Amino acid sequence: MTTRRAIFREDESSQLPALQLLQNMGWIYLTPEEALAERKGNPRSVILEGILEERLRSRELNTILVSGEEYEFGDANIANAIHEIKRVPFEGLQTTAEKIFDLITLGKSCTVTINNDRKSYDLKYIDWSNVANNVYHVTEEFIVESHTGNGTKKIPDLVLFINGIPIVIIECKRSDYKDPVEEAVSQHIRNQETSNIPNLYVYSQLLLAVSPFNVREKNRFCLYATTGTPRVYWYPWIEDESKLLAKELEILVHKPLSTKEKDRLFGDRFRNIRAYFDDLEKHPRQVTDQDKMIFSLCRKQRVLELVKKFILFDGGVKKIARYQQYFLVNQSAERICSVKPGEKRPNGVGWHTQGSGKSLSMVMLAKTLAMDDRIKEPKIVLITDRIDLDDQIFRTFQNCGVEVRQASSGQDLIDSLKDSKAGIIATTIFKFDSVINAKTDPFESTDIILLVDEAHRSQYGESNSKVHKVFPNACFIGYTGTPLTEKERHTMEKFGPIIGRPYTNRDALRDNAVVPLLYEGRMVPQSVNQDLIDRWFERLTSGLSEAEKADLKKKYNRRDQLAKTDQRIFMIAADVSEHFYRNWKNTDGGLGFKGLLAVDSIASAMKYRDYFREIGEVEVEVVISKTNDRRGHSEVGEEQTALQKYEEYIKKNWGDHKKFERDIKKRFDSDQGPDILIVVWKLLTGFDVQRSTVLYVDKNLSEHTLLQATARVNRTFPKKDFGYIVDYHGNLDNFIDAIKQYDDLAAKLTATEGPTEEAELKSAIHDIQERIKLLPQHYADLIDLFGGVKNKRDVKEYENALWEPEKREEFYEKLGTFGRTLHLALSSFDYYSKAPISEVDKYKEELRFFNSLKFDLKMIFQERIDYRDYEPKIEKILNDHVMAKGVETIVEPVAIYDLEFGKQFEGKDATTQALTILNSTNRYISENLERDKAFYERFSALIEETLEDYRKGRLLEKQLLEKATDIKEKVLTRTGDDTPEVLRGNESAMAFFGILKSNMGADKVEVDVLAKWASEIDSIVSKNVVVDWVRNTHIQNKIKNLVEDYILDVKSKHKLSIDFEKIDKILEEVVRSAKLNRKK
Repeated sequence: MTTRRAIFREDESSQLPALQLLQNMGWIYLTPEEALAERKGNPRSVILEGILEERLRSRELNTILVSGEEYEFGDANIANAIHEIKRVPFEGLQTTAEKIFDLITLGKSCTVTINNDRKSYDLKYIDWSNVANNVYHVTEEFIVESHTGNGTKKIPDLVLFINGIPIVIIECKRSDYKDPVEEAVSQHIRNQETSNIPNLYVYSQLLLAVSPFNVREKNRFCLYATTGTPRVYWYPWIEDESKLLAKELEILVHKPLSTKEKDRLFGDRFRNIRAYFDDLEKHPRQVTDQDKMIFSLCRKQRVLELVKKFILFDGGVKKIARYQQYFLVNQSAERICSVKPGEKRPNGVGWHTQGSGKSLSMVMLAKTLAMDDRIKEPKIVLITDRIDLDDQIFRTFQNCGVEVRQASSGQDLIDSLKDSKAGIIATTIFKFDSVINAKTDPFESTDIILLVDEAHRSQYGESNSKVHKVFPNACFIGYTGTPLTEKERHTMEKFGPIIGRPYTNRDALRDNAVVPLLYEGRMVPQSVNQDLIDRWFERLTSGLSEAEKADLKKKYNRRDQLAKTDQRIFMIAADVSEHFYRNWKNTDGGLGFKGLLAVDSIASAMKYRDYFREIGEVEVEVVISKTNDRRGHSEVGEEQTALQKYEEYIKKNWGDHKKFERDIKKRFDSDQGPDILIVVWKLLTGFDVQRSTVLYVDKNLSEHTLLQATARVNRTFPKKDFGYIVDYHGNLDNFIDAIKQYDDLAAKLTATEGPTEEAELKSAIHDIQERIKLLPQHYADLIDLFGGVKNKRDVKEYENALWEPEKREEFYEKLGTFGRTLHLALSSFDYYSKAPISEVDKYKEELRFFNSLKFDLKMIFQERIDYRDYEPKIEKILNDHVMAKGVETIVEPVAIYDLEFGKQFEGKDATTQALTILNSTNRYISENLERDKAFYERFSALIEETLEDYRKGRLLEKQLLEKATDIKEKVLTRTGDDTPEVLRGNESAMAFFGILKSNMGADKVEVDVLAKWASEIDSIVSKNVVVDWVRNTHIQNKIKNLVEDYILDVKSKHKLSIDFEKIDKILEEVVRSAKLNRKK
């Protein structure tokens, strides 16, 4: 009699349900004895030789058709084919596996003489296109003896054969083990060792580690991989389930085996538990995760598809698609191929997070498209920034039957596009750029498909339109880990909507495809002698106009400059050195982990490098773009000096940038070489080194650039449990905002209701086109300013036309509007393709001219200064009079992608909550400062005072939190100052009250009187604002005149001492505030 204990034995709880399901899926069961007999009793041989021979001879699989007549390959060719696949010499696991993979996917070339005509024909081992032309078997307890002759024997639980070739190996474990799937994976990995049974695994394509988990159990998954896969790359398979598939699986799980099938299955080893399973069939069991895994991966069609299209060798390493790659490739292929001949194929974007294998997804899609009969003459171009991917591309595509070409230059890429034999072309983004800028005829085929890796941000603007002009009918498929947000939708015209379901960082964390990230916030408190610095600044700028002083202050804003002081940089360098040395470099045996330090400028990078070397605990190198790669950058002063120093260092030690970067990257990705790379922008995207573990941040990062940067340290690596972000720049709010932004976007894309992504995209494009229609009018508005200019070639006449400040402001405003609209137009293929070339060239030339004129005007009228004269002086005064103290931790390590990230500070200590509140409040103040300068400056100072009181011990943690909360509430509700109640709720009047109060310090005016004057000024403004008045200097001047008349009247009546300089200041501040508070 069988008891309930059977459910906890491995054979009964896992292996038998798997065999039952596989038989119901159409796999024919062989007993262990039958399988051994098919191997002619030789346990070292793993091919079911009798079955293979029968299939090779079968008419369905291998028939030669000549002049309508069918011929066989003959006995000799069949015998040679069996011998060749059985006797592949063992040359290491991966090398041998690759040779066998090529043999079973490409087939064997055989010479056959037919009617005295001797030719070569391909003999197939497996028909990858037609499921019915193969036979499918499964056996259990498959005894295999090691090829080494050492007597070692291993017994995999289940082996699945196609035409007698072992394709799938399954290890089954009962679910009451502590970690059954981990044990199954370990068994697979051990079995592949040279001294064990690699002679079986070189044939296998799909390895499963299963256990009958309840599907509701969280974080317990069955896993799969392929030959030679390290443990860190075994992943779950999550099916894009439909109700139909779920129902099909349920039917198969509950379908009883026939009496004949039971007699064979329970005939020997399982004889004693047959009655138990007979009884179990009467009470249907729950579908388990093991069932779902086997059903997902072992359906006959799915196995054939995975092996043929979704396995490749990348740098000699065998890889199989992960589920998100499989579904994205198939959905993309269906989208591309499901059009009528001659129709343009739809574009789209694949959103898969960093570390999910986007480059390999591109390769798999290219393979799939190349083998799809619906595209007659495909021309598939893979555009990537991975130069090393080009070198691997040829072997990847050997089994496609399509010529693969690696473009060596831009011209070679053009030639390849013209060559009908080049079906798949691999190139880099740099070579592709040279093609779209070349004078070449358009490539008009609808069968050109461009697969672009992380390029849709860099390839927008005018280059977007150029691409469309060169490839007007091409299909564009972009891949990204951080898709375009709502603010970036104008670039979506090129790449189209998101394809399928996004694969986000949260998905990757669930699958253990990346490691969790821990965030830690640190800061360097700085003591500022503000009075001395202010007096010095006044002396330094005494010869400048107010506009020049404002320009200088804008350039050297307080936070940016304080961040660059020598003492602060030294303190952080010392802290990073100690942190990295203690946690990673000086660990037992040294685990080989590395780090990155992201800084805000070349000058800071070089200072950091010098301080690190002075401290001497960690080895560092600086990696930035070479000079001619720094498009759009114009270094001056300290930056230029630092860049020259960097270039000289490279030239002296390596000769050129290419050698330097190749050497540094190679050494960085090893146990030797630099511990930390100091970067500005380069290497913050697309630089994947698995041993990178910690990112130190001393620069502002936000949105997609922040998430791309942090992904540098989230790759899996042995003994790497987490990636670490140590932030010295206060990016916590940016993290929260970025994660929420992409979480919201992912939720929107997976929602079942509401407008589709494609519908919203069409709406956005329509809006863009409406804005572009205004371009001629914006150009005319700009030109109208110069109606009096007679000599259009005389720059002086243009300058004289803008002599008045009001005219210049109007010019700057209209030039900005024209420039923004032209940029939008040039990024639109619709405009670029329809507008005459002469019109486009004219607009571009006019924009260049007027931008140059603007620059000259700002220098002539002292609205801008040459920063180089002031940079070293400002740097010196700050270095001398700003004292940096020790580094403090302000946010303890917290997991970034926890579902409650952002909310979890509610449960943290009072100090963390308070500092987070003050930080976000300060940012809010900065964003709204000009709305009511007096009000917001008061609270900005109060925040500084509060922080100083806490640092000096004058506030306890609880008091700090109470004060921070109080400040936040008062800032957000615009309360807490002496603004009279009569003005509450009227933001404009409240702002005017603050302006009057701050500028009438010498006159002791009652608060109620000031409130009355503020209300009157607000009334004057509100009566005179009209539509678009913020761009109308005439209306602004009218408001200034009316407010001035009112203030002069008040001055006379109340005998005030306020002078005209103060009145002018009030007028400027009133208009500036009104622009923000009273837009129309």
